[in-house]
Amino acid sequence: MFFMTNYFNKRNRAKEKESLPGLPAELSQTLGMRLEEGYPLVNRLNDAWNDAPAAAVKDRLSGKGVISNEEYDWYELELKRFFCLSAIMKNVPMYNEKADAIWHDMILFTKDYADFCEQFNGAMIHHTPTDKAFKTKASASHERAVYELVYSILFDPHSASELIQGPFGYCLLDKQFMLQCEGLKGQELERYIQDALFKHNFSQHDRLIRAASKKIAHHVTAAKERVERKGAAADIRKPKSSSSGDDQAVYLLLYTSMGAVHEPEKEKDSAASPASSCNGSDGRRYDHDRNDSHHDSDSSGGSDSSGDSSSSSCSSCGGGGCSS
Repeated sequence: MFFMTNYFNKRNRAKEKESLPGLPAELSQTLGMRLEEGYPLVNRLNDAWNDAPAAAVKDRLSGKGVISNEEYDWYELELKRFFCLSAIMKNVPMYNEKADAIWHDMILFTKDYADFCEQFNGAMIHHTPTDKAFKTKASASHERAVYELVYSILFDPHSASELIQGPFGYCLLDKQFMLQCEGLKGQELERYIQDALFKHNFSQHDRLIRAASKKIAHHVTAAKERVERKGAAADIRKPKSSSSGDDQAVYLLLYTSMGAVHEPEKEKDSAASPASSCNGSDGRRYDHDRNDSHHDSDSSGGSDSSGDSSSSSCSSCGGGGCSS
């Protein structure tokens, strides 16, 4: 696990010195979607996006000093990526309070927001608070790791990704999830990943969900083979040539999570403990709430069918609800 942490620490130290540059026009249009099967989803969002209320939201938030004009487009981009993830995943956290502020103000334009949700999602995307008291550190770690996994499979991380979302690479996937993955292969593994992470019966996104599941399964298999060969030190420093760039981060996450399955169990979390951090492999804590908000976007009721609503919740809203 040392090598994974060392890899991410070096990258994150470099990013700490960066500021947000101007957002490239191409990235604004494509959202940095890596999978060809995801282009229809991005196009669907762009077609549903209404520039007039979006500009009004920007004016409101920049006028109040919440987000500067220079940085605003980056936070709007991350909100759009969040909406895309919410369209296909069972549960989607959001880890930035400024992106959440844009979402809150969008909801204030009730008709425009309802129209956007209907055109993009087929139903309202609701927003309600999360009760963190019901989350353990282990569940928060898995939730964050799943987020990083699917985010990195779908999108090209840009220079501002970790400045906005917080550092990647400090959380592990759940032990039971990894044990299930370890015992499967081929199409069975792909189907398990698809069933565990993604929504069901969303026919308009089936190709994307299958493509993402297949790619994750490929990296799971590669990680499993490395663990079985016991070549941890050499392999983690020199991943396969195909695991370059962003694929390397996905491979390291899966490799480290699978390796942790076979380590001696540490003290278990209390079920009543609030989950605000993940432990990195060097003992450092990744604190989800250090300066960000935390939301959960998941299906409510029977929302695995395209006509039902999605429900998203936010811990930064306080005790009351924020829904429409």
